[in-house]
Amino acid sequence: MAQTAARFPVSETVDHLSFSALSTRTPQWELTTHETETYLVESGRRIGIACRVAADYSNELVDDARRKTSELTTWVRERADKIRAEQPLEFLGVLAGAAFIGGVALRIWRSSKDE
Repeated sequence: MAQTAARFPVSETVDHLSFSALSTRTPQWELTTHETETYLVESGRRIGIACRVAADYSNELVDDARRKTSELTTWVRERADKIRAEQPLEFLGVLAGAAFIGGVALRIWRSSKDE
């Protein structure tokens, strides 16, 4: 999570440019129209930048996940084809065992929901 936050170009400290109007006013936060407009425009700009960076980063993560999933799927498919061709009886035994275990697990799960 810290690495993600480090990618955002939005500073965590209050800089004198965008918040100078706030630091020079009384606690009632009496701002002129121009100061308020400047503050809001700067805040909107920073939020827009943060949103674009977050969207770009999430797109990178999704693309990476898709690529890795595709590679894993290809590897599993190739490995299953190889085992099926080289050891057909063992392959059928593994499939039957997996189906049996899945059936038992499903039966246990369904019976526990009835109670």
